[in-house]
Amino acid sequence: MSYRQQPILTSQVGQQSVYRSQSPIRNSQISYKYRGVQGMIDAIRNAIQANRIDLASLFNRWTSNGDGTLTIQNLYELLNSFCVVSDLTTTNIFNQVDENRNGRMDYDEFRRLFDVTYGEYTVYNFISQLKDAHQDYTRRGQSIWKQFNFDGNGTLDISEFKVLALAVKPNLQDWQIRQFFNHFDSRGAGELTVVDFEKTILA
Repeated sequence: MSYRQQPILTSQVGQQSVYRSQSPIRNSQISYKYRGVQGMIDAIRNAIQANRIDLASLFNRWTSNGDGTLTIQNLYELLNSFCVVSDLTTTNIFNQVDENRNGRMDYDEFRRLFDVTYGEYTVYNFISQLKDAHQDYTRRGQSIWKQFNFDGNGTLDISEFKVLALAVKPNLQDWQIRQFFNHFDSRGAGELTVVDFEKTILA
């Protein structure tokens, strides 16, 4: 079965062609250079990362059925915006994550293929858990900010933030805590105000 309903030409895909033009593997026959399905996945994953392409935006741009999923045809067109990918390779890639064989790839399945951080605990996982904790405190009429602002000076330094972070996720490493702190500290002030804190967890 062929998924080539129409030729995938730059002039036909409009804004979608941005991924083709930006990709460092554009026009390269990576199906020959990167042998095997996993090699193809790795090559496209690297292109996404190298070009700082937002994964959610890429996924959403190629969904066409209105239910927030990709069909094999959608995936074929998406992959071929980076390089030449055969029907068979597309099917093999699709089947790696379509475990229930419903012919649809949702965003989480897409991330399993192309997100280099999938399965890792990232700042976004931390923020999600922190939001839940913030809501729990709010329901009890308390402030999570005040709870961990031990000296009452209106800011959280890295030591206070560490206690907060370990309360949310007890097995965090020091380098992760510093990384998360820097994400909140967008001003580079070395301390977090309640504004820094809330603009991140209330976003």
